[in-house]
Amino acid sequence: MAELLTPFAETVEVSRKNALGYSAQQARLDYHSRGDSVRLGVHVAYTGTYGPGFPYSPNKVPGRTGTWKDFQVRLSQKEKTIEPRNVSYEGTRISSGGKGGGSRPTGFIIWLVYDAAQLASSDAFVEVETPDGQHVTVTFDLATLR
Repeated sequence: MAELLTPFAETVEVSRKNALGYSAQQARLDYHSRGDSVRLGVHVAYTGTYGPGFPYSPNKVPGRTGTWKDFQVRLSQKEKTIEPRNVSYEGTRISSGGKGGGSRPTGFIIWLVYDAAQLASSDAFVEVETPDGQHVTVTFDLATLR
């Protein structure tokens, strides 16, 4: 799954996560500190053949680490690649349901942050190259997003 958060959506998301005691003034300050940015999130779920234990498997394939670094993500418009100003990742987990409150990894999200000024109000294409050679493309119509 891929998601694109506009400056407006980013402000709404931060407000939702900080609902208790979060003021309009604080939202404005946070927005100005982030600047006009667009965040792209690519969600990757672990499978039976690709996951947290993969690097230690006897069938290890050279060049694959079993981490987010195995995936190539590209955002483009009008056949021009847009360079992110920041790339990071966030692990995703699910509760194991036991009394100990443990959890297990389920995958990760690759986050790419772009300057909104670099993007036009037209189609944007997200391309993801997976470690096993799959090519996934998602199109976002930026003219319709808030």
